[in-house]
Amino acid sequence: MIIRGGLHPWTLLWGIALGLLLSVTSPPGHTTGCEGVEVEKKTDLSLGTLRTRPGAHGFLELHPRNGVAATGSGLVHQGPSGVAVVRVAGVPGSRVTLAIDVAARTDHDKHYLRLVELIIRTREEQTRFPADHATITLTLPDEKSPQGLAVSEFRIGAVVRYRHVSGGTALRYRLRTRCMEID
Repeated sequence: MIIRGGLHPWTLLWGIALGLLLSVTSPPGHTTGCEGVEVEKKTDLSLGTLRTRPGAHGFLELHPRNGVAATGSGLVHQGPSGVAVVRVAGVPGSRVTLAIDVAARTDHDKHYLRLVELIIRTREEQTRFPADHATITLTLPDEKSPQGLAVSEFRIGAVVRYRHVSGGTALRYRLRTRCMEID
């Protein structure tokens, strides 16, 4: 029996089975073209605990190198806070493009507290991205580790907008970093 369009039923079933097999055996967090790249999140992002006086508003920044800074008045900030650290390993000298997604680990009203920016600091540069989507391209060093891979680490800080946070609210975020492309 031939299906309209000239395909034999077994050919169609074989194609479906092969597609399912390939989707199951693809490494998680990687897309096509990222073979040989290992991405590991070493720490999550934590901006500490915030509380404000009534009517207070401004921004709190956790910089990857310079620590915590705030604008506005009436903010009380308590730790612990810490930048996220991501480790990337791959072929020495290759350029790796990564996508970074952020999800809150703690509940808070986004009307009063909103993550607005990610600050990504690599060995070469620092870049700021909107918190809802960040894509970074980095060049792995030419030196190899004992495992034969080049390793690079980078740090991620953030900026949060606050407005009248009456109770102490902890701000912790989970980062998901995945390889999108390698040159």
